[in-house]
Amino acid sequence: MESLLLPRVMPSLQDIRRAKKQLPDLDPIGHHAINEVVRVCRDIQVALDRSLAHHSLTFGRYVALSVVFRFGKEGTTAATIADELNVTRATVTGLLDNLERDGLVVRERQTDDRRRITVRCTPKAIQILRLIGPEQARGVAQAVGVLSLKEKKE
Repeated sequence: MESLLLPRVMPSLQDIRRAKKQLPDLDPIGHHAINEVVRVCRDIQVALDRSLAHHSLTFGRYVALSVVFRFGKEGTTAATIADELNVTRATVTGLLDNLERDGLVVRERQTDDRRRITVRCTPKAIQILRLIGPEQARGVAQAVGVLSLKEKKE
């Protein structure tokens, strides 16, 4: 999973309104709203990357690990993780290779169907995810702290 490739400073509403002269179908308010949503997403991802680095995780590895965690002791497959994350199976294979190398997931062949490989979190992963949860909650609270309750609901 790659970071969003965006300019450091997003175009202002004024900049977008000026562009409307060349792009008559442009909706400046709508375009600006989308830019702001994307900017906030990028800011959240940057903050998460910083927080996750303390646990030797990248955002992509964390998201993949979170998907595996959701399936509990039953585990899941690389194909399911790829579907959940909307990425290729090759991308998931790379993520799982790193997570397995770091002792955060195990991959086991099923005895009844040797083609099927189940992925599960290790106790080490569960411990790390339990540490990250409160950190994330604080980060989210900080990120949306400037919003009113009405704005948070919107």
